[in-house]
Amino acid sequence: MKKVILIICLIAGVLAVPFYLGYFDKPEAKVQEFTDAHNDQDVERMLEILDSAEIDQLKGTMKITGKISEALVGMDVTDILLDVFPLMKEFADMDGAPYMYVDVQEVKTNLSRNDAQVYGDVIYETEKEREEVKAVFYLHKKDRSWYISDFEETRKY
Repeated sequence: MKKVILIICLIAGVLAVPFYLGYFDKPEAKVQEFTDAHNDQDVERMLEILDSAEIDQLKGTMKITGKISEALVGMDVTDILLDVFPLMKEFADMDGAPYMYVDVQEVKTNLSRNDAQVYGDVIYETEKEREEVKAVFYLHKKDRSWYISDFEETRKY
């Protein structure tokens, strides 16, 4: 009886480990989350999904600027800028902000599933125009979550 319980525990443990390590998270879901943030014009959420040295510098600059402005005027101006940014974009582009979606064609991951490439057709639409480009999103996994580290337009994949 003890052997049966031990075998069941071992099987449950082996099945639970990949789930716990984020094995079943899909990089294409993170690309979709990014496009949703873009379409909602949620700059903060977009920055949380991106991970590169340039984005880290931008986040650091925003943090310092926010702290300085809070000390000088009593409020974090970066929060205000992030809230106003979508409005500025709409005023500048009278056709409205472009709607973006990705038609995923292929996903490639390395053996350890910590790097991935998501290939797809990226479609940008406004009320008057539609543009489609082939692209690849480069992602890496950090702390069991996928992050977009780069994006490249391609002719083919």
